Formats: sequence, C-alpha cells, structure tokens
Amino acid sequence: MNLAASPPRGSLRHARTIHAVRLSAVFVVPMSISGTAVALPGIGADTHAGQAPLQWVVNAFNVAFACFTLVWGSIAEIVGRARAFTAGAAVYAVASPASALAPGALLLDVARALAGIGGAAIFSCGSAILSTVYEGPRRAKAFALFGTVAGMGVAIGPSLSGALLQAVSWRWVFALHAVALAVVLLAVPVITRAVPATPCTAATIDITGSAVFVTAMVLLTTAIVQGSQRGWGSPGVLGLFAGALVVDAAFTLFGPDVAVAVVAMPMIVTGAGMALAAGLVDGQALELVDSAKAGMAAGFLNTLRLGSEAVAVALYGCVFTTLTASRSDDSAFHLMLWGLAAVCLALGLLISALLTRRTTTPTTP
Repeated sequence: MNLAASPPRGSLRHARTIHAVRLSAVFVVPMSISGTAVALPGIGADTHAGQAPLQWVVNAFNVAFACFTLVWGSIAEIVGRARAFTAGAAVYAVASPASALAPGALLLDVARALAGIGGAAIFSCGSAILSTVYEGPRRAKAFALFGTVAGMGVAIGPSLSGALLQAVSWRWVFALHAVALAVVLLAVPVITRAVPATPCTAATIDITGSAVFVTAMVLLTTAIVQGSQRGWGSPGVLGLFAGALVVDAAFTLFGPDVAVAVVAMPMIVTGAGMALAAGLVDGQALELVDSAKAGMAAGFLNTLRLGSEAVAVALYGCVFTTLTASRSDDSAFHLMLWGLAAVCLALGLLISALLTRRTTTPTTP
C-alpha cells in the first residue's frame, strides 16, 4: 500500500473535526503563555505580590508543562490517547477558572502549575492522536498547521490579554481559556469514536524517575528566579543549583549500554548555559528601563522568550516529523541535533558581534 497517497484513518469528516478540536486546544496553550506575561503587572497590582511570586505565575506553568509531557505520553499508552487528551483538557479547563478566581499569588501559582500539567497532555497526546488519524503527506500537513496555529496563539495572546486588561481585568484572561477548553470538551465524543482505544497493558509509568525529574526542574527554575534577585553567589541560590545537580545526577532512565556521562554532561552544560543566559538577559534588559516600568518590561521579555520557545518547539516538531517520514528515527534525530547546533553557533556569533560592536562604539559626552 502506498502510504503517501492513503487517506486518513476513519472518515474524512471525523478527521477534520478531530484536527479542529485539537488545534483549538493547542491555540489556547501558547496564547496562555504569552498572554499571562502581559497580565503580570495587573496581577501584581491586584494581589500586591512581589516579583518572585509574579514570575512563578509564568514559570509554574512552564515547569509543569515541561515535566509532565513525558508522563502524559506514558499515560496515553496505558489508558488510550483519546482518554489521556480528554483528561488533560479537563485538567486545563478546571485550572483556568481556578486561576481566574485565585485570591492571591500563591493560589494563582498553584492553579497555573495545574494548567501546565493539562497543557502537557494537550500537546503530547494531541500529537499522538494526529499520528493515529493521518498518514503520509496529510500527516505532514497536519503537523505543519499545528505549528502555524501555535504561532498564531503566541501572536494573539498579548493583544487579547491587553484588551481584556483595559476592558475588564486580568481574571478574564484565564476565564477565556476556560470557555475555550469547555468548547473542546464538548467535541470529545467525536475523538473517542474516531480514535481506536488501544491501551497497552504492558506500559508503565516510571513514578520514581518522573518525581526526580520534576524535583530537578523545580530546583533549577527556583535557583534561576531567586538568583536574579538575591544574587547568584548567595548561599541559598548556590544550594538550589547544587541540589538540582545532585538530583539530576540521580536521574538515570538510560539503557545498560549507554554511559550516564555521555548523556548527562551535554545536558548539564546546556542547562547551565540556559540558566546563565536567562539571568543575565533579565538583568541587562531591566537595567535599560525605568524602575516604574519594570513590570511591563519583564512581561514583554517573557513574552518574547516563551513565545519564541513555543514557536520553536512547534517548528522543530514539524521538521522532525518531516525528517522521520524519509529516513530512520535515529538518523533524523541526529540530523536534527546537528541542525540545532548550527543554529546555536550562528546565534552565538551574532550575539558576540553585537556585543563587540557595543563595546567599541564611542559614547557621546
């Protein structure tokens, strides 16, 4: 059978409905990331929260999203992809009104972390559903459209949140997410009928490994957030970084033929580079603006950072899917890594050139 010309599994009408439902849910997640960053000044003014709790309104979502994406993939193999997607959308739908009604920053942070858990299911399980429904070129087009919709969510999120902040309040930003997810849940029966329930009874969830990974991510993110405020050399921040390294060293899910150092060392170097860049960029950016506008500047910075992250993840996911269609998974993955290395090298050279130009440009008296 020629898979390149084969139609999607199930009826075309059901496939299109599933795709529309999934894209609606996918649209909410990046819109929530960029829109929440814009809402931070309003949240701070209303809840009288400090800068660190405000940063966790965004960071709690991102950390939970990153940590539970792999967990949801395992859950999908156990209970079925449609059920896992439904559960994640329901979690997000519950977390959104909880965020809107949160009386303070602490409960808002918890609700945003819960939303991140649901968002992880929407992305991971939704992608698995597309792989089940579509084949061949249709699958590549479906994932390409996913990237487009994710980018639209990032772009529209700040403007929509800004309009809601001016018209009503920041709470309506999260209320809108609840409405959108409620609509998605209404269409779940279509997904359940079209996607075969093929749970794998042999699949298991590595609870210990997941808990260790979540702990490492929380420690590392907390260290980055606190480092920009308490000083990178303070004992508490250094202790958090040390704890993250220790927990990361304990995170071993590798095969018996793979040395831990081969995988761990590059990841540690990459994580350290991200941590240093995040702190330095925040400090430099906030120094360039008036202190009265620091909240707005921080929101704009996080919008650019997290928005580009969402678009990049969607883009590389689409590219990886396209590569795996024409070559083996191993060679596609290695080719993707080489591509990422080339992009990072080019960006590093560009940043170095800009910094050199800045230091050599004479200042006017």
